[in-house]
Amino acid sequence: MKKSHLLVSGSVVAILGLIAYLFLHQNRPEPTSQTELLSNNSPQKADRQSANSSPAAVLPQKVTAQAAVELHRLNIRPVLAEYYSTKDSKEFVDKYSKGQPSADTAYLMKQALMHCAPYRPESVDKLEKWFATAAAGDDPATKAIANEKLQALQRLKAECGGFSQFKPEDFLAQAGKLNPVITAGDDPVARAKRLASSQSQRSLEENMAEFREVVFTKDALAYSELANFFAMPQTAAVWEMNGPGTGIDPKLLGAAFAAAPCYFDGDCTRSQLAIDAQCLMGGDLSKTCSPMNIMDSLQQTRLSPAEYTRLISVLEWLRPGVEHNQWPAGLFNPRPVGRIVVK
Repeated sequence: MKKSHLLVSGSVVAILGLIAYLFLHQNRPEPTSQTELLSNNSPQKADRQSANSSPAAVLPQKVTAQAAVELHRLNIRPVLAEYYSTKDSKEFVDKYSKGQPSADTAYLMKQALMHCAPYRPESVDKLEKWFATAAAGDDPATKAIANEKLQALQRLKAECGGFSQFKPEDFLAQAGKLNPVITAGDDPVARAKRLASSQSQRSLEENMAEFREVVFTKDALAYSELANFFAMPQTAAVWEMNGPGTGIDPKLLGAAFAAAPCYFDGDCTRSQLAIDAQCLMGGDLSKTCSPMNIMDSLQQTRLSPAEYTRLISVLEWLRPGVEHNQWPAGLFNPRPVGRIVVK
């Protein structure tokens, strides 16, 4: 597909595309109705409550910051700290647009653009009215969440206010300009990005060779992009921890790589902008906006207790590789299933 095709005409189509992008990166379902949003018995709420009460869904003791520095299990990029702490996404994007950004910086610039894109002034006004109405209701739990959403909305307005004059096509155009920077060269982020976007054009063996190279970089930002590789339907293979019958859901394996910096090094910082943007998506009143780390988020909002317990098992399966570069053989030799390769 030509790069010019990235510029989609029509604001409605553009916004839908951007929202689809965000859902791909957060991998959690949008409530199906306003009734479900306002219900105390929604499936999401039930899952969250059962996950919180599950004795098996417990995160091992976190690594202290000093211990993480001494361990150096994974490579954490300095620009991440700046991105996580920024209060003005437009300022962050403008700062690095003045020169030629590196692949990792371009990747984070695009994240900032995509998180702000759906929240045009008119969309923010509608969300504000929706949450204000819910906050004035009778249900204490819904009122508490709605008030929290209103606070998150104010933060997002400050973080994304610099883009208030942007049209949907402006976001797409600027993001499109960053794509070649993100996917070019040998930077681990670029390689992980190419692995996710081009896997259907290669054989499973070719993909696994590239996957192995990315894994051995121990690059935390590249690991977060591996979640997208495993989320793609083209990733048609079965990973087994201990032989037949011990298969791992590819999406769970992707979540394990994304969570690895938090689980192994205690590097659990997240972008407040990303938290707020994802939490406000679709006017969802079934989940809080608390700044949970990725392990807490997976446990409380995305995985069932059984899935979370399985996630911990997968992370422990990866531990020898993270700590000593002794990766399990099965990680790079999945069992293929029906798969179409497009040449």
